[in-house]
Amino acid sequence: MANRCIAFSLAKNIITSSAKQSTPTGLSTHKQSAWDKPVISSERLKLNSSLSNPADQARLIATTSPHSGDWLYALPLSGCCLRLDDRAVHIAASLRLGANICEPHQCPRGATVDTKGLHGLSCKGGSGRATHNYSLSDLI
Repeated sequence: MANRCIAFSLAKNIITSSAKQSTPTGLSTHKQSAWDKPVISSERLKLNSSLSNPADQARLIATTSPHSGDWLYALPLSGCCLRLDDRAVHIAASLRLGANICEPHQCPRGATVDTKGLHGLSCKGGSGRATHNYSLSDLI
């Protein structure tokens, strides 16, 4: 019982000091989400304000938006073109995390491609994304 009181006091102090909000009351004191939401909101604001690069800010907003990770739950149905190979999963996860996915190089159309590889998502000369989209459109 003593450990429970210490844990409660510690959690109460963290919430009131970091989130600058009052602790949950009534029935909501028994819900973990009522304790987590103020702290998560406060931490998200701190993290967003610490990011100076607009691309990093956009990535944070996109990855924390509702249903942003739903693609991970898609059934891998090859017949419907819903199966991602290992390379596609690697690239998707790297883009989501903002990791480097390639070496800097020149695109065949002359543009410079940085280590993030974002150019490939919009390049008209690319073979991957556009070709897949055209084949999906033909299927429909």
